[in-house]
Amino acid sequence: MAKIDACAKRRPKITPEQLAHYRVVESFQALLCRQLHGRPLTDTEKDPRRRLAIDDYFSLVLFGLFNPVVRSLRGLSAASHLKVVQERVCSHPVSLGSLSAAQHQFGPEVLLRALRDCAGRAQSQLSHDPQLAGQLKLLHAHDSTVIRALPRMAWALWMDEANRGVRVHLDFEVFRQVPDDVVVVPAAQCERKVWRPRIRGGTCYVADRYFGHDYNLARLVELRGATFVFRLHQNAPLKEIVATERELSAADRQAGVVWDGEVLLRHHPPHQRFRLVRVRLADLELDLITNLRSLSAEQIALIYRHRWQVEVFFKWLKCILGCEHWLAESPQGVAIQVYCALIASVLLALWSGRRPNKRAMEALRFYQLGLADDEELELLLHRAKML
Repeated sequence: MAKIDACAKRRPKITPEQLAHYRVVESFQALLCRQLHGRPLTDTEKDPRRRLAIDDYFSLVLFGLFNPVVRSLRGLSAASHLKVVQERVCSHPVSLGSLSAAQHQFGPEVLLRALRDCAGRAQSQLSHDPQLAGQLKLLHAHDSTVIRALPRMAWALWMDEANRGVRVHLDFEVFRQVPDDVVVVPAAQCERKVWRPRIRGGTCYVADRYFGHDYNLARLVELRGATFVFRLHQNAPLKEIVATERELSAADRQAGVVWDGEVLLRHHPPHQRFRLVRVRLADLELDLITNLRSLSAEQIALIYRHRWQVEVFFKWLKCILGCEHWLAESPQGVAIQVYCALIASVLLALWSGRRPNKRAMEALRFYQLGLADDEELELLLHRAKML
């Protein structure tokens, strides 16, 4: 017991000096204000006994993600009692019980609209891919990632009783380097089943072989008026139509393309066929099917290379999210935390003009702790190649 008391005495308390800077929070609040303007209040929000407003709760969650001092809901409640936090983040102190209950009373739909609004403003600030921007209107890299959940989060059952997980499905806009569409579900739900109703016409999707394994999914994408580039499994039952083989240019061969033509996939309608571009990189051979027939084989290979950008973004998302510390444990509370992290990533991209990286996140945390001023933050971001 004496040892525990000694550790408690050594543990630093949260002070106003540790929570001195709020640049991202202020941008987030302005974004929320636009989404909440003119919105009718729910019965819960009309209750005269309620003091915690929806914008205060969301701002506190975002503040907790960006501040390394706050690592739990209890710490967030403690921070809300500081005068400077009440001036910049929330208007009054918030009890632990109110914070815990808020995840069930405020839906994440407002945050999803705010994310789309924020991402829409990235059009003029983030650079396009010069080789593909003129050929495609929208290029989405689609994938999902699993984030470990706590054992007591029974709704997030995954694989077996000993594992819990939350799956984040994401459409990442390659040209603007921002997330476009996101859904948060239990990890056990089928990725393809979740994605089917979210496919939109006029978009080019690039995805890995898990999605290419479902030939009906490729047909559905085409029926929705969209285009795609999927990777096939190595043992995919396909029949090459030799008569349709295209001649490869020097640029195609430089990109690793070894074959380009039409193929028929078994168990598929006989009149439905796809273009296949075979790319060989070192000892790896990739079979890419697509319904893009006007682009060169080199451009098809380039589209698939962009698929890795969603993987890089997932790493950055988990860096912001602090996955080992969930601020809420319900499906709605988890979705709110994920949406806040996504909005934060877009705000940082708009602020710097480039996609954030791990070094930039460290610089912002130094700034949040008060260890760096505005000039030093700018210098750190320059070193992180963010400005």
